[in-house]
Order: sequence, then C-alpha cells, then structure tokens
Amino acid sequence: MSATDPSVPYGERLLPNVLDEIASADPDRLLARARQSTDPIDGFVDFIARDVANAVNYMAFWLEGRLGDLDKRSTFAFMGDPFDFRYIILIIAAMKTGRIILLPSGRNSVENNRSLFRGTDCTAVLLAGPYISKTTEFESFGVKSLGEIPSFNEMAQYHSPRFIFDKTWDESKYEHWGILHTSGSTGNPKPIYFNHIILATIDTWRIVETPPGSMLASSHLFETTHPGGCFMAAYPMFHLAGFAYSSLPFYYNVTILLPPPASPPTGRTVVQVMRAIKLTGLALPPIIYDDLVKNYENEFLENASKLEVIFNAGGPLSASTGAFLSRRWILGHILGQTETGQTYHLVHDDQPEKYIKWNPLVGGVVMEPVDPSDETLCELTIHRRPQDPEWSQLCFQTHPHLDIWRTGDLFKKHPSKELWAFDSRKDDIIVLNNGEKINPIMMEQYIQGNHPLVTGAICFGLRRDQVGLLLEVADSDTSVDDIWPCIEAANQLVPQHGRVYRHMVMIIPPDKPFKRAGKGTIQRASVNQQFAEQIEALYQKEEKHIQRPAPGIPTLKISKDSVKDFVYECISYQLKLDRLPETAIFYETGMDSLQTVELARTLSSGLKPYMPQSDLEAISPNLIYDNPTVKSLSEAVFYRLYPEQRPSEYNLSGTEAWVKQEITSLVNKFTKDWPDRPKSIAGTPRGTDGEAVRGETVLLTGSTGFLGHYLLRDLATSCDIRKIYCLNRSSRAQEKFISDLKSANITTIDLRKIEFLTAANANISNLSPDLQRHLSSEITTILHNAWPVDFALALPGFTTHLSSLRHLLDFTIQSPLNPHLIFISSFSSHMSLQPITLPVPSAVLDSEPSAPFSVGYAQSKYVAEVILSKALQHHPSLKTTVVRPGQIAGPSSPAIKGPRWNITDWFPRLLLTAQETKTLPSTIGAYTTIDWVPVDIMSSVILKILLLKSPSAAAAAAATRNDPDQDQDPNSKVQVVYQILNPTPTTFDSLIPTICSHLNIPATSSSSSSSSSSSSSSSTSSSIIPYATFLSTLPSSSSSSTTTTNSNILTKYPLLKTPKFYTLFQDESQIRKGGPESFNVENTLRLLCDETKEKGGGNLLRDLGCITPEMMGRWLRDWGFS
Repeated sequence: MSATDPSVPYGERLLPNVLDEIASADPDRLLARARQSTDPIDGFVDFIARDVANAVNYMAFWLEGRLGDLDKRSTFAFMGDPFDFRYIILIIAAMKTGRIILLPSGRNSVENNRSLFRGTDCTAVLLAGPYISKTTEFESFGVKSLGEIPSFNEMAQYHSPRFIFDKTWDESKYEHWGILHTSGSTGNPKPIYFNHIILATIDTWRIVETPPGSMLASSHLFETTHPGGCFMAAYPMFHLAGFAYSSLPFYYNVTILLPPPASPPTGRTVVQVMRAIKLTGLALPPIIYDDLVKNYENEFLENASKLEVIFNAGGPLSASTGAFLSRRWILGHILGQTETGQTYHLVHDDQPEKYIKWNPLVGGVVMEPVDPSDETLCELTIHRRPQDPEWSQLCFQTHPHLDIWRTGDLFKKHPSKELWAFDSRKDDIIVLNNGEKINPIMMEQYIQGNHPLVTGAICFGLRRDQVGLLLEVADSDTSVDDIWPCIEAANQLVPQHGRVYRHMVMIIPPDKPFKRAGKGTIQRASVNQQFAEQIEALYQKEEKHIQRPAPGIPTLKISKDSVKDFVYECISYQLKLDRLPETAIFYETGMDSLQTVELARTLSSGLKPYMPQSDLEAISPNLIYDNPTVKSLSEAVFYRLYPEQRPSEYNLSGTEAWVKQEITSLVNKFTKDWPDRPKSIAGTPRGTDGEAVRGETVLLTGSTGFLGHYLLRDLATSCDIRKIYCLNRSSRAQEKFISDLKSANITTIDLRKIEFLTAANANISNLSPDLQRHLSSEITTILHNAWPVDFALALPGFTTHLSSLRHLLDFTIQSPLNPHLIFISSFSSHMSLQPITLPVPSAVLDSEPSAPFSVGYAQSKYVAEVILSKALQHHPSLKTTVVRPGQIAGPSSPAIKGPRWNITDWFPRLLLTAQETKTLPSTIGAYTTIDWVPVDIMSSVILKILLLKSPSAAAAAAATRNDPDQDQDPNSKVQVVYQILNPTPTTFDSLIPTICSHLNIPATSSSSSSSSSSSSSSSTSSSIIPYATFLSTLPSSSSSSTTTTNSNILTKYPLLKTPKFYTLFQDESQIRKGGPESFNVENTLRLLCDETKEKGGGNLLRDLGCITPEMMGRWLRDWGFS
C-alpha cells in the first residue's frame, strides 16, 4: 500500500484541484517525459507541474474563447498523436470549463467517427499532428473545426491567470467530463461516458483493503517499489489504459515516460529509452513484450538494472514471454475494459505467472461457469454490491441501469487453488459446424511468442468444418514452410479438431497488416471481415484439393498387404495417429467427422494414379464410416482397386446385401457362448440382518446424455429407488450432473443415493472384478441408455456398443439377483418393417434385417434387440425389456428446467438449413405425423416401466393380446417391448407458422403440396415447398457422392452432413408416417392406465396431448432462433 496522509480525502479529489495543489506545493516536480522524436539524439521534453498547470489554464481560456457560442451540453473532440501529453492538458482544461471532451481512436474509419460524433452531439473538433489534414472530413459531418491545438511551449510560456475551478466533490462527482468508446470490432463503436468517480478510482488504489500477505495488482506499485521512479507506458491517450497511466503522476510520486510521436512503439523503442533513462517500471501491451524478449533480450537485460515492476495490459502474454518476465521482476496483469476500468485482483509472491487472484474484499467479482458441465471455465462477471464504495464498481457508473456486468472474458481455474488464468474471450471461441468448440488463444500466442518472423496470428473457422490460420510476418519473403515447424508444435497444444493443416495457412500481404485496437491488440472480428474474401478463397481452394499432399507411394502391388500399408500410411500422415490394431474402430480413438473427410481426401489423392475418376467417387467419407477399421477399410479399397480379385461372397459396403451380411455377422458374434445361470437365484438383495432390502438398486448407463440426465433425476427423486449406480465412460459425469442441477436451480436431488462409476466405453466388464462382484450382489435393475446418436456412422461403428450390451447381458445372466435389464432402443429399429401399411408389433422380429431405418444407428438398435431376444430364448428366466422411444423432443413446459434439446439433432439441423435457404419443406417427406414425446414425459414413462412388479409376464401378455399373429402360449419366449410415441399426434403443417416466424421465412406455400416430380413447377416465390424440392435445391444434393465436402456448404446447410438420412425420408415405401396407427402402443398405454388405477393421477401419454406451436416456439428459442 502506498504512503497515505489521513488528512487527504483519497478517492474524493477532483483532478484540476490535485494539479493546482502540486503546482503550488512542488512546482518543479517532474510529471512526465516524452521523446522528442524517433531519433534518440533529439532527447526528451520534460513536463513539470508548474508548466503543466499553466498550460491547463491557458487551454481552458483558449477553449472558452472558441467554444463560447456553443451549448455547454454539446461535446468537442480532440485527435492528436497517440502519445501526445497535450491530451492530458486538454482533458483537465475541459474539466475546468465544464465541457465534455470526446476522444476518438485514431484507428477509426470515417463511418465510425461519423456515428460517434452524431451519437454524442459533438459539434466541434480540435486536431494535431497527422490529423490536421482530416479537417475537411470532419467538417463533412457538420462539425466545426477549431483548427490546430497550440504547441506545449506556447501553452506553458504564456503566463496565464488561474482559471477558476471551485466545484466541490459532492456537487460534481457524477458530472461527465469525457467520452471514450469501445473498439467497434463488431460494428460502430459505442460511446462510454466518464464521470469524476471513474477518474478518482486511480487515487483509491493506495487505500483498497486487501487480505493479509497480498497487495493490489495496480500501477500504484510503481511508487510503492520505487518512489520518485520513472516508468514507461505505451498506450494511446484515447485508450483508457493510456489515459490512466498518464494520470498516475498526479496522484503518486512517479514520472511517466511517453514513447516518441509518429510511429508505433516497438521493442527497439523501449531499449533505446532504457539506454538513456534507468526505468523502474514498464507498462506495455503484450506485442511489445514479445518483441523485446524475442529480438532484444540481451540489450533489454543489460539496461534493466533498476527495473522492478512490469505491468501487462491489453491481452495475455505468450507463455514463453510471461515466463521470461516473471522470473526476473514483479509481473502484474492489468485486467479491465473501457466500461469497467481495472478489476481488483492481487499479487502474491508464490503466485504462478499466468494466474491471478480476485480481491474478495471489494469489487463484486463472481466467476460464472460458461458451460454447466465444466465449472473450471468461467466468465468474469461483476455483481452490484450496494455496500461497496462507488469507485469500486465502475461498470455501474458507466451503466447505472445494470446490476450485473458480464465482461465476456473467460478464465480457467487453477487445479487446486483459488486462482484464475485468462483463457479467452467469449467472442474468441470458434464453434465449428459440428458443434465442436475451439479456443484459438493458446495456438496464436505460441506462434507469436516463439517464431521471430511472426508479428500476428489469427485462427478462423467459425461454422466451418476445420480451422485455418492467418499470419502477419515481419519479412515479406517468409513462406509457410519457414513457419510450419512452429505451427506443428502449436498443434500439439490443442485438441485434434482444433489443429491447423498446412493447406489452411495463409500469410497476409505486407501492405495489409491486421487491424488493431488502439492498445495494439488484434481485432479478431475486424480481421475476419478484412480478409473475408481471402478466407473464402482458401476454403474453396481446399475444396478443390489444391495443395493437398498425399503419401508418396510409387507403386501399389496387387496384394492386400500393399494396400493395407497404404491405408496405414494415410492414417499416420493425415491424422497423426500411431499404428492402430487392425480391428480398432477409428471413432473409438477420437477420430471425428472432419478427420473422416481428411482421410477420405488423402486416400483419394493417393489412389488417383491407380483408379479412374468414376471409381474414385467411391473413396468417400461414407466408405470410411462403413469400414471403420484398418482391416475392413483396406479390404474395401483393395476390392475397388482390383474388382477382379473380389470373391463372390464379398459384398461392397453400403449395399443392401452388405447390410444384411453385417447384421447377421454381428448377431452371430454376440450370441455365442452364453454363460450359465447361477444354481440358485435370490431375487432380492438382503441386508446384514438377512431381511430383504426394500427399493430398487439401479445401474444406469448413459446418464450424461439428453435423456440420461432426466432419467437420473427421476430415479433419484423416486421413493421406490434405493440407490443408483451411474456407469459412464467419462470421469466427469458426476461433475456434469451436479453442474446441470445448479444451472436448473434444482436442490431437491439426494446425491447420496447416487454413485458414479467410470469404465472404458461404459463397459461393465472394464470394472474391477471385486467391484463387479459387489454390484452383482446389489443391482436389481439395469437401465441401459448409453448409445451414440450418430446418423453418419455405419453399422460396424457401433460394434463396441453392442459388445457393452453383451457384457451387461452376461452380468445379468450370472447375477444371483436376476436383475431386470431394460434396453433403451429406438422406434427406428423397426421403422421400415414391411408391409409398411401394418402397425409395428410390440415384439422383436429376429429375422427381419430390412426392418430398421437404413442408417447405422437404427440397424445397431435392431441388432441389439435381436441379441436380447436370443438371450431370452437361451435363458427363459431372464427379465429383459425393450423400450422403443419415438422422437424425443425438448421439455414439455417452461417449468421443466434442465438440458435443452441438442441443436445437433436431425430436426434443428433441418431448420438451420431451411433458415439459410429461406424455404421450408411442407412435410418431412413421408414422415408426415408428429408423434414426438417431450424428454421429461419420456423419462417418466420409462420410470413407470422400470417399476413394474413383473415386467416379463405383464408386458408379454399385453403384447400377445394386441398382436394376434404372435404365439399365444403364455410360456413362449417373447421379448417384452414397449413403444412410446405420442398417442395424440399432430401434423407438421400445424407447426409451420411458428417455425416460419422464428426463422424469418415468409409463410407462403406453393401451389403444389405433393412431393412428386411436378413440384418443380411450383411458384418460385413460394417459401413453403415440397420436401423433394427442398432437398433438390441444396448444393450437391442430386449427387450421391460425398468425396468432396465444401466446408462453406456444410456450414450453411448442416443437413448435408448426413444427406442419406434426410433423403430416406422421401421413400414412402420405407418409412412409416408415425402415430398409433403405425406403431402398436397399446401395451404402453395400458401400463399407464393400470398405474393410474393403482396410484391415482392422470395418464402421462394420453394427458400429454399433441405437440403444440407454443412448445415448438420454446424449442426454437432454445436453439437460438429469434
């Protein structure tokens, strides 16, 4: 804490009075020094208190003489060299006159300034230095030019009388004296009005209370560590940091040294100053620190003998630069915004370099999780605390109508301490078109901080399928090859989906440097706009496979081993994966959709010399999805290269014969070698006293998913459930559930009932043998909900999940408690059952491989059902139930709090595509009936099924009663099936007006509502069009090939990520319309009726009613549609 005088009212002093007091008591005190020019030989200009006070009086009279005829409520502007100390003189002079001064950034465009001048009622402008030539531009706004500002010598040498300023703190503390503005990186800059409280905050740093053993991280440390010392600051005066640092000498016993005029300061500038003056402190933007450390390290250290305190503001330091500085000096990170001023945080001796600690005694900082599933990544927010001094929460001075200020700055929590490291800004985060999120800061900082030729790096890729990189370099001869090793090293710091490929790197022209804010930080949004055409061209170039290197394979021999080596090389080259086991599924190693596209392109490029173009069409992402192992992919490639070698029994992937073959193969694989049942079945767990334990003990898989969250909540609140074990593959499942509860403000869940278990692939066999034995003595019900909802994956991609089901069955068979195994399947498992006109029975049809919808997800659910049915045939005493939910929709009412319907699901993807095309299909193809069930209702129905006393007998009887073609033998080994669809369906067209309203699509339909070929003659002005027409208008929708995938197209039309899925909706011979007439739901409804009779209350499904426009509107808002 700085020295204090009890008689001084710190934080309640007006700056004009402070200056006059200094000039009277210590007229020769050196307030500031400035370089005369960029040439060190020209020396410095000194600003002593007497001269500065005289200059302020001179300019106060000067302003009154030129502004006297203008309304005092209007503002005037000043624009000069960014480091011109006359800014401070003019600001204090304006305070004395009661005028408001606007300080526009020198980087503003003409339109930015026009908007600012009009929005602040600015009627006059005063210019200096390079801006004198802009007089005509400002006069075009209707602004009066006051000409050029007098020189400092003229101001100081004229012995002006004192300009009377007799206002008191209480009468003027809320008066506005100046206007700064936001950067305008996403539009026109917004003016921010400053009052005297905001300025006086600088005066309070010496009196801010801090916890014992810590000190406030603020610029008063320049005085604390070295009273009378000199520090250099390099922030422009029109920026809050520049003005604050330049005001510091009026409140503290320090001198500021300003950079030379006319050119941006660099590391070289700082070193030149340090040779001439022994600086005790530095306050610089990170770009200058990077330059100092990378290019002037030795000279910097040689001239830093008195350097004690370093402050960084304007952005995070690169890791290497931060480590270099923190090892040698006190390093403070100043955090703040124009709207908030500086936030209150602390400096500790043992504090890790990049971390900060908020001052808990003042400021009102609250760290709010960005994602409920991750409480370690939080946004810095400031909550109004009426008990705190007004100067401690400046955001409520600039925005008095708010109670919470959200900074948009994201911080990562220290693993074990209450410390925070800057992570990114909310608007820095790049969201790819597959929903993956990327924080580019670490990569950008690494490249800027570790390559001497790079002066700026910006990642891009919002709503694209991969990330790209723009580089600003110091040497125009620099190539991507020169920097690539550094980029490769940076790639290791980010997740796989955030890595940059060589062909997505562009060095910008030297005559078009990145747009920067006044403090030197790169303006991401402005740069993306600045290079929008070049970025688009880069993606188009990428689409055409230009600069797409392929593995160098001179000759492919006619052998499977040769092709297998080729596939391995492609995987290793493109995906940077180690040599995988031949049967390892790619998607279980972390491979994603972008890497699938990359691998397909690499394969295609490498095979180009050996295959005609027509055959290369088959080397597509679909080929990899269908063959997701090295073994199967190598075979698929081999037989396309050498079709004459293909045996007759080998079916090409994707064909109907191949699907039947895969289904049969997987069923056979997972229905062999059933274990034996125990000799005795206890049926009920017993306590240590031998008494039966009341209540169900449930093993739930997949609790982290959309439905899984609601299932776990319902289980936890049911008095019939004694305990729940949650088996997930993620070790953070518990953390996510608790975070979701907090976000929904749910406090009624008894977490003591829940125990979270983690196993690879959520496979129970991957738990320890001791734990498995313990579970077998407790578990009475297994609710198997874990299954990836991925419509791109082909059937083989679900092999691991089928394996997990088989291991659960083995556990069930061998358990002495004979637990009830409930499998959450899908109505899509039998959606295409023939004949299409008859309802799907509540049963598993073991020999109908064409029954599932023709996507891997539905086929895998069908295989799973058949495996369960076969297990029941082998062990008739098993208790197994299949639940086939229909489409699960969002929560049924606003009162239901919890996770929202995922925007990556098929229906919102269709709507995102519709929003881009400005058209909406009149139906969803042949799927015309909306029989969806909200997630909370679906969960409640499943809980009712779980709590049935005798599921096998009751439901089997119900199934046979309602399906007359089934075996009537009550002892027949029939798999119990419940189909859950909305018994009160509606039609898609009833929801169209609401959808159109939220998507801003005119609700005008074409003259034809059918999906026949004649639909193409519909009026071009129609926005509601047949489904077939809707699909046909999409790019590349007429082609079945997906060899090329234009990232821009996928961004605009996310439906095209799984085009086959949406195309299937057109086939009226393959898809049911939905509703109770298509799926037998009577046994489910009867169950709920029986429950109603037994316990009272309504019928969950019958009382639900149809999906309403109000529900749809709420879900649309959840997805971000206005």
